[in-house]
Amino acid sequence: MGNRSINIPVMLSMAAAMVLGITSSAKCEYRILVVHSYHQGYDWVDHVNLGIKRALPDTGVNVKYLYMDTKRRTDENWKIQAGQKALAVSQEFKPDLIIASDDNAQAYFASQLSKKPESPRIVFCGVNGKLSDYGYPNDHVTGILERPHITNTLRLAKSLSPKIQRVSILTDESLTSKQIVAYAKTLNMPVEIVRYAKAENLQQWLLHVQQANLDSDALMVLTYHTIKSTSLDQQSMSPAEVMAATNKVSRLPILGIYPFAVDDGAVLAISASPMEHGYMAARIALDLLRSGIKPSQIQINNAIEGMILFNLPAARQHNIKIPAHLLKMAKGIINQPGQQAYKSKAKSN
Repeated sequence: MGNRSINIPVMLSMAAAMVLGITSSAKCEYRILVVHSYHQGYDWVDHVNLGIKRALPDTGVNVKYLYMDTKRRTDENWKIQAGQKALAVSQEFKPDLIIASDDNAQAYFASQLSKKPESPRIVFCGVNGKLSDYGYPNDHVTGILERPHITNTLRLAKSLSPKIQRVSILTDESLTSKQIVAYAKTLNMPVEIVRYAKAENLQQWLLHVQQANLDSDALMVLTYHTIKSTSLDQQSMSPAEVMAATNKVSRLPILGIYPFAVDDGAVLAISASPMEHGYMAARIALDLLRSGIKPSQIQINNAIEGMILFNLPAARQHNIKIPAHLLKMAKGIINQPGQQAYKSKAKSN
């Protein structure tokens, strides 16, 4: 087939320590290792797994799951050890193909492995960073890029509340957030961005929230999962606790770009679909395994699905009315506290 690039069509619009999990079948034709940057139970991870499960057949594929847990544990030594553990598991399991999800799995595992001549084929998903940071593309790698729906979220918020003209963007110090901010700064924004602020601990975070109260019309939060109670702590706070504190201090409507922000009290978000990422990665994986072509022959794609999510109590608090036609389009709606904006009854691995 030469070196021509194949564009896999998007086939769907789906409108503590490291933990290993495994699903197996009686007659396994292929072995796939799924390496997650984060932990089981994290909403994004669980829905990526649901997408993978929907894409893979019930027989013929032996899937092992590994969770690097670098969202709750953020120190550099842990990340390095997590990457080394993933390499060791890969050597022991001997997969035909690896699905590597999110940026830390690339930075501390897949990037190094893909440079080796004997590397298994690798399909990445959920990647926010520049591919060149990981030595991609190369002969062993293809995958799905995540590009957050920042401008669409801001346009939606502005259309619902025209007074939103000046927005502060707040995030934690994680690798994902740094890459999202770098991407955001390349965009033509529909509102004035007052500042990009980042925080390591809760005190810093809330100081930025208070500053936004003084000079902004809305606060957009990216990720806040590595915020510590103090800078001396190694374990991150519960994200829900961070946002509970944020909601107590903020006088502004809060906007998100992921479902968890809406779960935790943001008025709205247009989010990338983790299930789309898992599904597309697994379908590409099957195509590679069954056809025998090189990953470099499959074009790297952007995920395209955007999910509209609303938190109606938060919207009412800020006198933001959601038209009926938008409620019909939404993939997730919170009607009362404690609900989740985006969930599935299917059980993840």
